Amino acid sequence: LTQPLPWPGKRGLRSDVARLAAEEAGTALARVRLTTEADVRRAYLDLLLARDRIALLRRLAGIWQTSAGVARARYEAGAGAQSDVLRAQLELNRLRQRGLTLSAQEAAAVQALNRLRGRPVDEPIATTASVRDLPVAEPPPLEADLADALARSPELAQARLATARAERSADLARRERWPDLGVTVGVMPRGQLEPMWQAGVSVGLPIWSSRKQARAVAESEARAEAGASGRDALEQLLRLRVAERRTAAAALLETVRLYREGLLVQSRATAESTLAQYRVGAVTFASVLEAN
Repeated sequence: LTQPLPWPGKRGLRSDVARLAAEEAGTALARVRLTTEADVRRAYLDLLLARDRIALLRRLAGIWQTSAGVARARYEAGAGAQSDVLRAQLELNRLRQRGLTLSAQEAAAVQALNRLRGRPVDEPIATTASVRDLPVAEPPPLEADLADALARSPELAQARLATARAERSADLARRERWPDLGVTVGVMPRGQLEPMWQAGVSVGLPIWSSRKQARAVAESEARAEAGASGRDALEQLLRLRVAERRTAAAALLETVRLYREGLLVQSRATAESTLAQYRVGAVTFASVLEAN
């Protein structure tokens, strides 16, 4: 019977390398979870946006119905042109065409959400929220954004684990220069005589250490250095992405404020004022068309 005995420290290093490899593979699960969560959020927002646009289209249709009624009344009274009535009807048909496109987008968003939650693709999804009711939060401080990105990035976690595994592999390669031991015990039956026992300890001779283990050490050290460089590069990339998203978010926040506090209010007032002026013949129907 022979029992090999690795040189002290080798088993611990091998366990560390295997454990780090398992943790490194586990980061793929974190990436799938984050990606799935992002897909659900995007699909749900697409659904809300499509339904909000459909509701807005109904409001626009009501405005155009009113405009068409005014144009028809002016035409019947001899104060307007028939082309005004026809253009109003044309815009109503264009709205119906846009409504078909938005309905298709709504159905696609429902199907995407049902796929993500493992339900029949055509199962209805009720919503009570609206895009305009969603809170517009100010972005957190830059340090908090960076800390969150560096802590939650599966790719960065994988790079850090890969670097640690390469470093432990380099330590293991250095330890592999030392030979393993072997303990042997045996029995030698001798018939009618008492059996004889034997015991021994064997040690491997590292004859090829300079040509084998030394190159393995060099390879492991190079992998560890490459992993550290890749980790640093990934950290810089994350910092760049955070800065880009913060810049885009700041511009979007200002755009939302401009729409809510200025453009929407002014455009609604302009449409109502232009229609009122058209009623009394102060402007042409082309102005109503543009305002609507």
